[in-house]
Amino acid sequence: MMSGTRLLKLLTAAGILAAVCNCAEDNNGALVISQMQTLDPESCQVEPDEKIFRGAGILDMAVARSYTVFPLIRNNILDIVKSKGFQARDFRLNTKDVSLRRAVLSFSPFEETEVAFPTVDLPLSGTVNTESHAIVGIEAISSGLINELRNSRQFITVGSQGDVRPARDSITVSLKLVVHGQTNDGNEVESNPFFFKLEICNGCLVFYPPSASGPEGPAPNCSNSEEEILPEQLCAVGQDRPLHCLVCSAFAPDPLARQLCQPPL
Repeated sequence: MMSGTRLLKLLTAAGILAAVCNCAEDNNGALVISQMQTLDPESCQVEPDEKIFRGAGILDMAVARSYTVFPLIRNNILDIVKSKGFQARDFRLNTKDVSLRRAVLSFSPFEETEVAFPTVDLPLSGTVNTESHAIVGIEAISSGLINELRNSRQFITVGSQGDVRPARDSITVSLKLVVHGQTNDGNEVESNPFFFKLEICNGCLVFYPPSASGPEGPAPNCSNSEEEILPEQLCAVGQDRPLHCLVCSAFAPDPLARQLCQPPL
């Protein structure tokens, strides 16, 4: 016959194992990054429609100060309070809403670069309710990293006379994003790793409209353009959308970058 002490130990161990298993079950697919949302150019707000999303991104260092991603994050944990038919008067608390805590981003360049891409750990705030989703903005590429890349040898050309010009080159990186959070009852949850391809370039988004053509030659000269700049052209300048050469001239951070606002020689 099993002694009372031994039975108590077995029951205690079983209880601990069950608690661990429940925690693991909660974490399995509880928090899911499903896609990256885009910006509505007219309002410059995140597009809430799940049917409109971004499959890859472009960052033009000619003008961009940073690059922000907008992941759509789902909380797939079952809403027990709702599923059991409880109402507000029952005073039942939903313990499975997830408070977002931090985002971890790492990068894998497709080409060799002299600039090291650091792993970034950023604080997050916000709540993803059960059986619902939320969209958050996360700065994936900082201004400091952009400056390092712009000043690296890959993106600088030195002429035979010692003149320095920006090189119209690009690199592609795979961005890996993992989001961490905590349920209201204290369980830590971690999202799936989400991979997003990002092209980082020098002047690749700049376009030169016909109105920019000058009388001195067939090539456009953006200084001659009198075209009106629309408000939507000023949304997230240098991120994902074509860039009017006049906007480029206005937002380029220095004379070196401003050379990218004119057509290549």
